[in-house]
Amino acid sequence: MSNAESLGFKVGTMSSDDDKKKRKCNLRPMSYAKLCAWIDNQSIENALKEELKRIAASYPQQALEVWPANYRKYLAKAQANLKNKRKNEVKPIVELGDEPPEEVYEDMPKDFDDF
Repeated sequence: MSNAESLGFKVGTMSSDDDKKKRKCNLRPMSYAKLCAWIDNQSIENALKEELKRIAASYPQQALEVWPANYRKYLAKAQANLKNKRKNEVKPIVELGDEPPEEVYEDMPKDFDDF
């Protein structure tokens, strides 16, 4: 009969450092559809949700798994993108004497009288 030493087997215990180094097996990987559902459940404005989905679409499938862990980083990136888009939008210039656009009056109460 042979023992474990003659076969070359080693017996040892795993420490917590070994657990961190070991690759984890994920039986339910994150898909783009699951990530979109997760983003929709967040309590943020719709424009940010759409921008986050657009950013997520540019990442490969394997990178989507760490997306929720890095959510704040991607949220800041989406906010910066929206800020730049809004900054670069062309706004119409109203000349003196022209009638202002209707959106100027949207916030005024209906019973507001001119003097």
